[in-house]
Amino acid sequence: MNVPTVSDALQALNLQPSDATELEGRLVAAVAIIEGLVGPLTPQARTDRIHYAGGAILLLRSQPCLSVEDIRTIPPVGYAVQEFDPDDFLVGAEGMLIYLGADLLPLGWFEVTYTVGRAAGTIPPDLHEAVLVQTGLLWQSQRRGSVARSSLGEAQGAAITPAVRRLEQLLAPHLLAPRLIA
Repeated sequence: MNVPTVSDALQALNLQPSDATELEGRLVAAVAIIEGLVGPLTPQARTDRIHYAGGAILLLRSQPCLSVEDIRTIPPVGYAVQEFDPDDFLVGAEGMLIYLGADLLPLGWFEVTYTVGRAAGTIPPDLHEAVLVQTGLLWQSQRRGSVARSSLGEAQGAAITPAVRRLEQLLAPHLLAPRLIA
């Protein structure tokens, strides 16, 4: 599946075509919210500086990782850049790059260029639905005006709570593991 379109959201939320322009902003926001919890839904190129303190693993700042294009050191002044073959690294779970080379990696900073996200057309159906549910929650909160600004549990509990529970169920298998990054 792909990221839901405005047409998908109009149909799922049973809205009129006249709502499309307003709904588009909610859809964009919903995608951003979901990506913050599960990682990018579409392929995105990234170049990050990553500190390496030893061992055989570089921890990427974003996940899921689709591919690694370039890995090189960021040396101190007066030292040469050292480039590494991306094929010498195994892309592991949780955004780990596991070094398979015979030599030790030098300590310090690395610049890694990689692609994160999910390949086109490979978004799991539950993430597709999660974007639609989140879009619906944003649509409802916007439509309720000042009532939406009150706590979800009190003013909107009866209408919102089942949708929030469904969203939690859909996202649970895909949530990124929390981690500390220097």
